[in-house]
Amino acid sequence: MKARAAVMVAPGKMEVRELEVPADPPSGGAIVRITANGLCGVDYELFHQLIPAKIEFPIIAGHEMVGEIVKLDPEAARAWGVAEGDRVAIEPNVYCGACRNCISGRGRFCRNLFRYSLEPVDSGHGLWGGMAEYMVLVKGTRVTKVPRHVSDRDAGLFNVFGNAFDMAGRVGQVGLGDRVLILGPGQRGLGCAAVAAEAGAAQIIVTGLDRDAHKLALAPEFGATDVIRVEQDETVERVMELTDGQGVDLVIDTVPGATDPILDGVAALRSEGTLVLSGVKGREITGLSPDVIFLKALTIKGAFATTPWATANSMRLLAGGRYPFDKLHSHAFGLDDVERAIGILGGDVDDPTPVVHITIEP
Repeated sequence: MKARAAVMVAPGKMEVRELEVPADPPSGGAIVRITANGLCGVDYELFHQLIPAKIEFPIIAGHEMVGEIVKLDPEAARAWGVAEGDRVAIEPNVYCGACRNCISGRGRFCRNLFRYSLEPVDSGHGLWGGMAEYMVLVKGTRVTKVPRHVSDRDAGLFNVFGNAFDMAGRVGQVGLGDRVLILGPGQRGLGCAAVAAEAGAAQIIVTGLDRDAHKLALAPEFGATDVIRVEQDETVERVMELTDGQGVDLVIDTVPGATDPILDGVAALRSEGTLVLSGVKGREITGLSPDVIFLKALTIKGAFATTPWATANSMRLLAGGRYPFDKLHSHAFGLDDVERAIGILGGDVDDPTPVVHITIEP
């Protein structure tokens, strides 16, 4: 059996190829038919070689995978608690479980990490990414069963909301009555708003640009109490107005690339507040004074990757139906249009529909 796949053969170049699907799954693994794969900013960065790491092309990108198990090794069935025919959300990182970081509970920093979407097509069968009709899962992969009533597109948000649970919940420790400022109204920003609302935050403020108007309009439906258009209102001044001059307890930065919002976040924090940083900026922060951090006794934390705890809570949230997840699905494309989808995501290709979340449906 052959599987079609959208292959990044080099930076800026995509081809649709056919690869042979193995007859049987590997020991402890599975063969999965991919039904949805969420498109991520990392896919854009990979395509344009903006990732600060050496990538061995060609690759099949796509790390927000949802699929139906078509063949399952008995060992995997026991370990994962799933059966053939089940739909699963597939976490992109496979930990060795034996290195010092894994043993100490820091598997995200596994010294022998295997990551789907970054393994070269020339390695083995090559079906290592979500932008393909089929994938092969190796032993040690972590999967989460998708409830029957959750659509493929909604299930494809598991990584987005998993990131949000880690950023706002595990790292940010958002709690009952907190005032929260979320910098950026993208997928993760809206996800953080929902997580903060679930935690009982008293005030949830989301910022965005004028071009983000369609996302800011969604923010109240995902838990935001207030929104700020930063090109119309000065962020810190408006935050202080909204909080009666007290500032916020927690700031979560989700803005890609830009560093100026971080300065606003530091200024908007109350004393002993917490700033959570997520995502690669590719530059240094100009104008950030260590004296401000010291004098306000601030805590600054980085949120990197996701955890099993976050994924489980993400699927619970998606299954609960409390938020209008369908409104996040602005685009869906097949394998032949992946390059166009990446261009739309990054703003390089004009499209009449404002972008929120793009799904690749092989």
